[in-house]
Amino acid sequence: MDSLICNGLQVDAAYSIWVLQHCLEPETDIDRIEMALKPGGRFHLISSLNRAVPTHAGWVNDGIDIRSQLKRRFEETNHFHLQSAALLDFFKQYTYCATCEKTKSA
Repeated sequence: MDSLICNGLQVDAAYSIWVLQHCLEPETDIDRIEMALKPGGRFHLISSLNRAVPTHAGWVNDGIDIRSQLKRRFEETNHFHLQSAALLDFFKQYTYCATCEKTKSA
């Protein structure tokens, strides 16, 4: 991905579905997404509000706030909740769903 970005990759949109909460270095991964998006490009995501990072002791919450990192880089244009009746209340309550836009000046 880094090589593609360095060679000029620019996309209109990116998606992340229950991934960022597991990334060991989410700030670095969010930087990659931002660099790959064209100005005005959209980033659609579904993520857990709580981190679940793999460790030797199991999954842990390291306290990194993904949402605040995203808000520093993108304009949140839509925030919504999962609505499916098939979902457990847990997922509805602890999931962050949004569409973010890379600002034109970024």
